Amino acid sequence: MYTDREKEIIFYLNKNCENSEITMNLGISKHTLKAHISSIVRKMKKSKLTLEK
Repeated sequence: MYTDREKEIIFYLNKNCENSEITMNLGISKHTLKAHISSIVRKMKKSKLTLEK
C-alpha cells in the first residue's frame, strides 16, 4: 500500500521529527516531502473509508 519512501517518512513522522530533519535525513526537498505526505494522507483516508463500509 505505501511505497518504501512513504514508509520511511511515516517512521520519521511517528518519531515527531521536524520536516527539516526528515528532508535532511532522506536527502529530499521540502516540496518532495510535502508530495509524499499528501500521498500518505490520501491513502490513509481511502483506507479509513474502506474500513467504514
